[in-house]
Amino acid sequence: MGKKFSFPLYIIGLVVIGGKDPKTGNERCHDVFISVFYKKKNLKCWEDVGAFPSTHACSKWPKVRHDVGHTGPADEMQIAMVEMQQFKGLMEICYECIQRRS
Repeated sequence: MGKKFSFPLYIIGLVVIGGKDPKTGNERCHDVFISVFYKKKNLKCWEDVGAFPSTHACSKWPKVRHDVGHTGPADEMQIAMVEMQQFKGLMEICYECIQRRS
């Protein structure tokens, strides 16, 4: 049986989203997610499979009917605020899990 290997769980966060290692002070960690899932590469993957990503961009075209479900700036701001709160909550949960395991 081989040797067991372990490392602090915060290292996973550094690998995925980058940042500064609090123990070594190393700031050379970069955001792997961004380096892999950037827009040009994402669109190339969709092109390779002969499909296209579903977005809300089509709703801005002048030929698209806007009679039902059109939102104004106030609604868009509310949606953005809810999304930010949900993301903040998710990040707090991740941080708590990492803290418990460290």
